[in-house]
Amino acid sequence: MALSNPKVDKNPTTSDHQSADLLVRQHERAACDLGAYVRVDTDPADQVVFSRSAAPGGRGDSEIDVRIVDVSPGGLGLRSNVFVPRGTRLVARVVPAKDDPQPTTDEFQVRVQRCAMIDRTPAYYLGTAFVAPNPAALARLTQMAESEGGSRAQQ
Repeated sequence: MALSNPKVDKNPTTSDHQSADLLVRQHERAACDLGAYVRVDTDPADQVVFSRSAAPGGRGDSEIDVRIVDVSPGGLGLRSNVFVPRGTRLVARVVPAKDDPQPTTDEFQVRVQRCAMIDRTPAYYLGTAFVAPNPAALARLTQMAESEGGSRAQQ
């Protein structure tokens, strides 16, 4: 029985003093910078609640703004100004481009696998895994990431 060799990569979202830490990745990631909103999934919604100050833009306290910084078949990498505990289930929705003739309304159910502070502003990298993968939606998101000018985060 042959085991697949997981890929080892330095996390591109960490600062230089943390770059010596190696992370094991199961999937190749496409780097990108796409706007998105996330909300806590309905199951643990009573355990994690976003404050009103964390959710600008008049969307109440249900959604926060994040950036999708990488996409892989296993999950999304998110940059957030809000700390989200490990294990929290989220629903992510991509912000459609203003000039997009057919804006996507795809949502992705993910679980936070890790949360690391990457900047003092504060900013956090949320490594997430898909809870209920949607291959068609993931293909559209990957295409958006690559057409947005994303590059491979891992070779």
